[in-house]
Amino acid sequence: MLSQNFTHLVSPFYKRIPNPLIISGPSYIGKKYLLNYLILNFNCQQINPLIDNTYSPSRIHKTDFNISKVIQSNKKPVTILPAHLISSFKFKYPLSRAIYLLPDSIELLEKRMKKQNLNPIQIETNLTNTLEELLYYNEYLKSLFDE
Repeated sequence: MLSQNFTHLVSPFYKRIPNPLIISGPSYIGKKYLLNYLILNFNCQQINPLIDNTYSPSRIHKTDFNISKVIQSNKKPVTILPAHLISSFKFKYPLSRAIYLLPDSIELLEKRMKKQNLNPIQIETNLTNTLEELLYYNEYLKSLFDE
């Protein structure tokens, strides 16, 4: 369940966005949870740009996301993308907004991974990848995100 503070932050932010919203962040941060919350509470529709998980900038440019159809149906388009594809998506849809979910702590992510019954090697690999992604985000990607 989302905390009162989180709900308070999401409500005014998302009500004013008619254009695509991109959610990004490391594994086990809660991207899917936030997506589902927005769909249930803010008249959003998920766009699935890369269903087969082949992530590449050229794929972004070739894909029709049907965003105009979603907006015409009075829904707000929202998707989850890896951080390294945000610039390609924003190039194609310049009015889109992007948020990057940051963990409160690495310990919290580790706790979530343990709840998913990941083995210690998977947890270590995921945490290493998360730390690398956070460094990359801070160094190169932070300016692409709106909130």
